[in-house]
Amino acid sequence: MLVRVSKKHTAVDAAAVAATPSEAIDKLTQATLPELIQTSKGSMWPGKEHVLGCLVRVCETNPHLPDDVFAAVCDILIKQMSYGTVLYQRSVVGHYNTLVSALNPKNIYGDVADTLLGIVQQDTLSRSSAMDVDTDEPMQQPQKLLLVASATKALSLSLPRTRQLLDGEVEQLVSVLQNNARNSVWNVRVASLEALSKLFEHSNMHGNLKVHSSEVLEAIKVCAAEGKYLAVRAAALDALDAFITSIQATPTNDAKKWRLEAFVVLDLLINDPAPSIADRAKELRRQ
Repeated sequence: MLVRVSKKHTAVDAAAVAATPSEAIDKLTQATLPELIQTSKGSMWPGKEHVLGCLVRVCETNPHLPDDVFAAVCDILIKQMSYGTVLYQRSVVGHYNTLVSALNPKNIYGDVADTLLGIVQQDTLSRSSAMDVDTDEPMQQPQKLLLVASATKALSLSLPRTRQLLDGEVEQLVSVLQNNARNSVWNVRVASLEALSKLFEHSNMHGNLKVHSSEVLEAIKVCAAEGKYLAVRAAALDALDAFITSIQATPTNDAKKWRLEAFVVLDLLINDPAPSIADRAKELRRQ
């Protein structure tokens, strides 16, 4: 254990040093990577999330990180998502999001999707039961929901850049996102709507409109009618905007029907009591 603690402190120090842009520090960064990767492998132990954070920070400061090193780091993080406590898993997913946001990999979705979907599908609680203080682990519930929200973001960050999703991948992802957008607590609903927006944008780029369905629009409609949380309604408007844009970009036989259904949802948002939402909805209606 003393060795591990020592490595943790060494890793944290290395991360602080690696943030300084200089040739000497770049060399030091390269020297620390093998040790950080080796230390990050294997089972979870107390404080390991700090080592993983350091590993990610070292990687994100290196714009020329070799592909095999990036793949090895991603493999470590994906495996670590299944270990330890909910709080530890949330830290790992957060580190993954930081790494992917910084380096923007082309095609990692197939490697990480099953793990992330396994986390996101754990959110089977309704909004009312999620706040039930009589659950077996009431103090764990907020952390679980934060983990689900972070994993949902990770799914959207991992969408492939050079290919469209396979039919089975689309069906599985849409099923999870629309279910959580309808039935979960507000932060998971927002994350699910944001992921749907990214999915619509991805479909637009790759000409795959299989994600556009009345079922998804109904989930957006439920969120647009949310009376309590402004953030949910704002995310619903963003998702609807991305949906309409995607329809206009790639028309299909069903596009006219979906557009009419989308405008029904848009009418709800036009009458929203918050001007920030109503004004944007009116502008979208005029386009």
